[in-house]
Amino acid sequence: MSAGNEAQIISMLKQKSDNGDFNPLYLGPEQRYIGALRKSNNNNIEEQLLLGVDQIITSWNEDNVEREHIEFRDNEDPDETGYYILDSYTYEEIFGTGNINEDTFIEDNALMFNTGTVQQNGDKLEGLKDDGFMVIDNDENSLLLSSTFVLRKDILKFKQNNGNILDVSQKITTKKYGNDGKDITKEIITNFL
Repeated sequence: MSAGNEAQIISMLKQKSDNGDFNPLYLGPEQRYIGALRKSNNNNIEEQLLLGVDQIITSWNEDNVEREHIEFRDNEDPDETGYYILDSYTYEEIFGTGNINEDTFIEDNALMFNTGTVQQNGDKLEGLKDDGFMVIDNDENSLLLSSTFVLRKDILKFKQNNGNILDVSQKITTKKYGNDGKDITKEIITNFL
């Protein structure tokens, strides 16, 4: 006999309580059977995926960097523990206005460098923190970008029961502008645990 559409699949067990009632114990990978994540007021992960999670978001601009601090909880009690925190730093793209990275910025359509961040080596500007930065194209009288710029940094943290905040992981989003018109965006996640 083969298992077809009429096969019986167990998706629930009933557990008898002390007072004689039968409480259901659901089995299976369905989202409605999986409990919601910590510090959530949802009933299950299905509702959490549809509605989102409880969070307190604080955002501001700091030295031309858009900052966002998200605490995944619903209570503003400063002594609360056992929840995740996400700190995000968003830098503007090279062809936008404002920050490119921590060492360069755009001002009045000119690329500006902070003091002591680049040096010229022949026909190449080298970033003191990076391998390559820009190449001077004497034939075209222009600068060719040859470096990877950080667009965004996200750091996931966890506030432990003892009040300490532990770095869990981070994601760095970078973009390399190609001389051939092809840009490469890369996201790298580093686990600190």
